[in-house]
Amino acid sequence: YSPAKDDDGVYLELKKKIGGIVTKRRISLTLGQANAFLLEGQLPVLKGGSKAYIQNQVLSELVAFLNNYPVVPKQYISYQRSAYFGKDDSSFRLTFDRAITQRRFDVGLDKPNYGVQILPPGQYLMEVKIGASMPMWLSEQLAELGIYKTSFSKYGRAFRSFVTQTH
Repeated sequence: YSPAKDDDGVYLELKKKIGGIVTKRRISLTLGQANAFLLEGQLPVLKGGSKAYIQNQVLSELVAFLNNYPVVPKQYISYQRSAYFGKDDSSFRLTFDRAITQRRFDVGLDKPNYGVQILPPGQYLMEVKIGASMPMWLSEQLAELGIYKTSFSKYGRAFRSFVTQTH
């Protein structure tokens, strides 16, 4: 939700693409904790109960990453998402993202949501996440509608837009 407040929950994550599969390693923090960690180097105190070990492991991975690749905020991306989950298969998820917005200034999450849309009006980004194999009914519907697999990165599209506007 935008603008976020210091005590609102956010995720800090590392994404990796290995063999065409995207994996995420993330921790849950407040916006205040995330900003203090990223901008001032203050380590957050994590609460995770039975998941404390994993949370601390991911935090150590984030620390190692930041020690090797100092980062600063450069890009804001937001979107509105409708998500649907399989009744009989919890690994099946279908999402539709709309109003995908980007900007390269006022990039803090504590700022209002505004900027340039990266898709034309009326276009949505559909993402299908499947644990095992695609259900036959979905495969048939996608084929009937002429919907085929493609690669799309919100950040990549925003960056490409920035590069073409500045050169």
